[in-house]
Amino acid sequence: MKRIIVMVVMVGLLSLALLCTPAVGQSEMSVISGTQELLIKQDLLIKSEVETAVSMLQAIYAKYQQGEMPMDKARQLGADLLRELRYGTEGYFWADTTEGVNVVLYGRKDVEGRNRLEDQDPDGKYFIKAFLEKAKAGGGYIAYQFSKKGELIPQPKRSYVLPFEPFGWVIGSGYYFSLAPDKKRDLALSTALGQVTLFAELTDMERDALKTAATLRQAKAGEHIIEQGKTYDRMCIILNGQAEVRVDGKHIVTLSGESLVGEIEFLDSNPASADVFLLQDTDLIELNHTALTGLMEKQPRLGYVLMREFAEIEARRLRAGNPK
Repeated sequence: MKRIIVMVVMVGLLSLALLCTPAVGQSEMSVISGTQELLIKQDLLIKSEVETAVSMLQAIYAKYQQGEMPMDKARQLGADLLRELRYGTEGYFWADTTEGVNVVLYGRKDVEGRNRLEDQDPDGKYFIKAFLEKAKAGGGYIAYQFSKKGELIPQPKRSYVLPFEPFGWVIGSGYYFSLAPDKKRDLALSTALGQVTLFAELTDMERDALKTAATLRQAKAGEHIIEQGKTYDRMCIILNGQAEVRVDGKHIVTLSGESLVGEIEFLDSNPASADVFLLQDTDLIELNHTALTGLMEKQPRLGYVLMREFAEIEARRLRAGNPK
C-alpha cells in the first residue's frame, strides 16, 4: 500500500515535467469543439499522464524482472495502481488486454473482466478496436463517445492510449467536451428511447422517427402526471423512479421501472380513471397523442408494434387485477 501511495504522489510531479514537452503535431489533431489552444493543452495533459502511468507500470515490472514478485502479483499490483490513480477533477485511467478484455475501469464490476471488443458508441464506432489498433501502431489519440462515471448518456470524448507490452495491456486516459444543448437533448432522448423495452422491436430508423412525438424531461417527487377525471394529450413512461396509482383517493398499486401510464386515454380519449403521482424524482418520456397518431399512420409497422405492446401491457394488468 505504501508503494502505491508513493507512486500516486509521483504522478503529479512527473506530469509537471512532461507538460513542458513540445506541442503535438497538427496531424494528431481532430476537429472538435473548443479553442485550438485548449485542445492542445488537454491533449498534452492526457498524453503525459498516460506516459507517466506506463512508466510506473514499468517500475512494477522491473520488480518482477529482479525476482521480487511473480508475474501475476505484478499484474495485480499494476491493476490496483491504475484503478486508484487520479489527476485533475475527472482524470482516471483504464486498461484493456490486447484481446479486448477490460482489466481496469475505476472498479466497475459490470465491466472489469468483460471482453469489450464489440462495444460501440452511439455513432457505431468500435472504440475498443480503435484503442488496440492505435496502440499497435505505437499509441495515439482517439475521438469517440462514452458515458461519464455514474451516468448513462454517452458524451464526446478524446483519449490517448499507449501499449504496455510486458503485461499485454493497452493503457488509456481522456477528457470529455461539451455538446451543444440541442445535440445533447437529442442524444439523451435517443439513448432513453433505445433503453425502453416497449420500443425494443422498433428499428433504429423507427426509434429515430419516434423522437418527433417524444419529449424527455426530469420530473420531481410529488408531481401528478395523471389526474383522475382529466383528459390528456400525452402518455408517459416512468424510466427510473416510482409512482403511486390511486382511484378515488384509494391506493391501488405502486409502479416502478419503465411503467407506461396514460395509454388507456390514448386508446379511447376518455378522462383518466385514476390519479398517478410520483414518489421519487424520475426521468419521464412523454409521448404526444396527436404526433404519435400521425406517425403511426405514416409508418404502419411502427403503429402495429406499439399497439401490440400496449395490448400486452393491458393484458398483464388485467391478469394482475390492476384496474389502471
